[in-house]
Amino acid sequence: MVLTIVLILVVLIFAFSLILVSYSLYSSQTKNLSSARNSEAVNTFSAALSSELTDSNAYNKSNLWKYLRCNIANVDSNGDFPDWPYYAEDEDGYEIPTHSKEYAVRYFTVNQNESIEGLPAVMRVGIYWMLPEDIDEVDFLNDIASDDLDTRLGALNGIRIVIETTAETGSQVYRVEDTYRLSVAEAAETEYVREVELLAGNSVNNPANHSIDAREKWILSLVERR
Repeated sequence: MVLTIVLILVVLIFAFSLILVSYSLYSSQTKNLSSARNSEAVNTFSAALSSELTDSNAYNKSNLWKYLRCNIANVDSNGDFPDWPYYAEDEDGYEIPTHSKEYAVRYFTVNQNESIEGLPAVMRVGIYWMLPEDIDEVDFLNDIASDDLDTRLGALNGIRIVIETTAETGSQVYRVEDTYRLSVAEAAETEYVREVELLAGNSVNNPANHSIDAREKWILSLVERR
């Protein structure tokens, strides 16, 4: 009788061990699949965004380009950035409270085709911008408010725009951060000026109805991906 009970216990322990091993293998495989799914989706999406934003015809093809053009570096009469403050850190690398990511990052959820299997559960994009390097806010505000076009172009040149693309599936998270540099010159192309002038009344891309100087030709270039 005792021997039978011992044998039953051994069998139960062995079976339980097999269940644990099976679950561990399944969990590991699921995590690996989720991780691979996330990384593939993020890398593909961020590459597509880069191609879109750096295209020479982005001004009439990309809604995201139009949104950035309308909403970045807009200053009110008080010298503030009421709609979209820039991100900044102090000399020690800590976020400046009024320019922390809490205030500076705008988040967008990526709509996915639910009929396609294998996509991440959630994909989102976070965007923030930073002043050009080696310029402080006072000088930037003075130059951006100037009536002289060349002075304004000089202030805008070098603005950095960071786009973080994130995918989440269960506990697995994958993120890619792309940094773009803004180059600005005086626009000479009639088509460019005409298209950008239309943004002033575009409630989708320009919800705050900012004034747009179509003579400023904005060109984005990808400078870092990590």
